[in-house]
Amino acid sequence: MNIECQKETEKLGKLNSLRLFAGFLLTKGDHSQAAMFYEAALEEIPLHDKEARIHTYFNLGKCYQNMNDPKKALEAFDNLLLIKKVVDAMYFRSLALLELDAPILAASQLCEILSHNPNPNNIPVIVEKIGVCMAKLKMYYIAMDYFKLAKKMNPKLTGPDTYMGICFNKLQMPAQALAFFESAIKARPGGGTHLFIDKYRGKAQALRNMGLLEEESACLKEALDLAKTEQQIMYLIRDLNNSLIDQGKYAENIKILQHSLPRVKYIGRIICLNALIGKSLVLMNLFDEAHAHLSQFLNIDHCDKIIIYAELCFLFKKKVDFVNLLQAANQGLTFDNPDYNLNFLIYKACSLYKLGCFQETIPVCKSILELNASDHNARRLRDACYKIVNSNCHKNGNIYFFPVYVL
Repeated sequence: MNIECQKETEKLGKLNSLRLFAGFLLTKGDHSQAAMFYEAALEEIPLHDKEARIHTYFNLGKCYQNMNDPKKALEAFDNLLLIKKVVDAMYFRSLALLELDAPILAASQLCEILSHNPNPNNIPVIVEKIGVCMAKLKMYYIAMDYFKLAKKMNPKLTGPDTYMGICFNKLQMPAQALAFFESAIKARPGGGTHLFIDKYRGKAQALRNMGLLEEESACLKEALDLAKTEQQIMYLIRDLNNSLIDQGKYAENIKILQHSLPRVKYIGRIICLNALIGKSLVLMNLFDEAHAHLSQFLNIDHCDKIIIYAELCFLFKKKVDFVNLLQAANQGLTFDNPDYNLNFLIYKACSLYKLGCFQETIPVCKSILELNASDHNARRLRDACYKIVNSNCHKNGNIYFFPVYVL
């Protein structure tokens, strides 16, 4: 009996240690390690200790949400709700559903929360999130009714202003969108990661839609100075890069990209920023400098190196160097990335055609057409395929014909 008591005491001590250390890691923001310890704790907690399992599943779900893993977060909250209906878990479950692009299920969950008499102070935020669900369903006017109601219930909320701006942007009403974004920024310049990004990028988009590109880039520069996380920096730097390139401000863009490099640590993001620097050098017709800058990352073993090959293709196309363009396109295709394959295939088809390799060009064109490209990309296919196919209908007795509707 004493031995059994000792074993139970040791097991309880281990369990308490796991949960305490997981909680410590959670408060420190080390969500990945905290999740690991919560998972280990769940293996030790007896099934009959429902309160302990509820508490652990809840914190595990929060860890996964902070790790941007809504699928695992949803699983944790689902396991919790199998034990007991907990309003807070239902709310965070709805957020996970939103992240998983399931707005109908999220809205249903939020409405269920309202039927459980939640804390009155939380109702405005729940109403706001129902509006977000409606916006994701492209029911923008209905969504705005929810945002107005949430704001009326709690005038201190800044989220509704941001979401109103997003809706007006979607409705191609930039002046109205701009007013709401400016209101949200004035009320709270910083804010959480998600809304911080949304309101500044939303304001920039409204300014762009109004043709105010200098004001757009000024807005993004302001946000970039306020950004605190690498994710925020990358979202903003991409938008700012596009804005400055559209204005022809390549040197300024390079300076900002170089200034941002010390703020990121993840190798993939470092590669991305340097690829953007290379692109601006190409646009300045500094081909040798661009090639030297991009080539220094070719020996890095990382999946994001594909971005370097994409910019090298852009460089060789501008230089009218079809031999190296073909080589870079082939290297890019080895990554087999669906987001890049179409561009690399187009570069390959163009270079083969320009090099007079007509027979080799036809299979590449067929591969392009098999990708079932969108309407936007279909227009690009005409440039790469139409001339190639129709100017080589008779080669070695073979007839190659692509119906017009396919192209």
